[in-house]
Amino acid sequence: MHQSPAAMRLKTRVIIVGGGPVGLTTALALASADGKAQDPGSLGQPSKPRKQSRSQGPLRLGRSSSDPEQPIPPLLEALYHRFSDEAKARILTNKEVVAIEEEQDRVRVQCSDGTVEHGSMIIGADGVHSTVRKHIRKLVLEEDPAADVDAESSFLTTYRVLFGSAPKTDDFAEGYLYETHGSNGCTQCHVARQTVWFFVYEMLDKPTKSPPSYTQKDADECAARWADRHVTGKVRLKDIYARRYASGRTNIEEGTLKRWNWKQMVLVGDVVHKMSPNAGPGYDLGVRDVVFLVNSLCRLLESGSKIDTESLQAVFEDAQTQAMGFVKLVSALSAMSLRFCFWQTWYSWYLDHFVARLIDLDYYVNAYIIGRHVRRSPVLDWLPENHPRFGSMPCTYFPKVKTATR
Repeated sequence: MHQSPAAMRLKTRVIIVGGGPVGLTTALALASADGKAQDPGSLGQPSKPRKQSRSQGPLRLGRSSSDPEQPIPPLLEALYHRFSDEAKARILTNKEVVAIEEEQDRVRVQCSDGTVEHGSMIIGADGVHSTVRKHIRKLVLEEDPAADVDAESSFLTTYRVLFGSAPKTDDFAEGYLYETHGSNGCTQCHVARQTVWFFVYEMLDKPTKSPPSYTQKDADECAARWADRHVTGKVRLKDIYARRYASGRTNIEEGTLKRWNWKQMVLVGDVVHKMSPNAGPGYDLGVRDVVFLVNSLCRLLESGSKIDTESLQAVFEDAQTQAMGFVKLVSALSAMSLRFCFWQTWYSWYLDHFVARLIDLDYYVNAYIIGRHVRRSPVLDWLPENHPRFGSMPCTYFPKVKTATR
């Protein structure tokens, strides 16, 4: 693994809270900057099953205790196995953060089991119900009660979703997305090699900012109402729900926070930007956050400047500024995509019934809107890309280090 000049001086201990896809990606990015996958420490907090990116469903590190046959999501498995055995020992599972305290250019994290972790900075990648985000808000207001902070419940919910996973059968074609639209609700089934992830979207009677509170009974009752709904031409929801691995129900929160950082603490991924998941952009945006953050941090190290609260704050602000534009664009497109499925306007109904059947609408959106921005995606500056790919829409940025050739 390539070792950057900045990494030679990386003596900073980074605490990553969150053991999901974005948390593990952050640890790998920092490890690659340091030349070995062992310096960053990650606290993987337990969480309820939750909707993730398009290619994933309810994500957990490890198998379900209630169903040992449930497969480990491929993305988590791939990320986890990139670490050495020594590095894996630094990924602490079943940890719950109960307190965060700032010290002189340091942070102290206390866990519910009584253990304490010290570091130079905290990266909060602990998902939609982030503990780090709550602690940042608390600490900011303790220092300045009049500070401009995001509300405790900042995200608006207009829709909710029933989600789950089940074993793939011959009724589903691998790699396909099955989708149904309608004014009363819509469904999606994402098909992988061995697993099908299914989703049923419903609109709330009234938008709310109150946090969701659903039980397994709520999920089962929702599935019963939709039991006869076709999710493909042959399969109804009741057919796939009866053999599910797991299921759940949650609100779909939408919005982007103004504050992503404070002093030695910074937030990434869906901790700070939440959007409708039907288009699957969540993990991609989280990776962009991480790349901007780690690149900015390495530039600070290469400058030889002192690593303190002030310099870290500047790094965090720079990373947020770089990420914000694309986040706003994708959030708007994701919101539009979900509302399109519900035919909320005569225009969306007309597009779905007539225009989308005549042309490949997905192609035009991806080629002329999303693609033009994706091609400008950031890359880790120091990580060689030995097998770059070039297509009809070439990437704008490449690593700054020399790429090996054969």
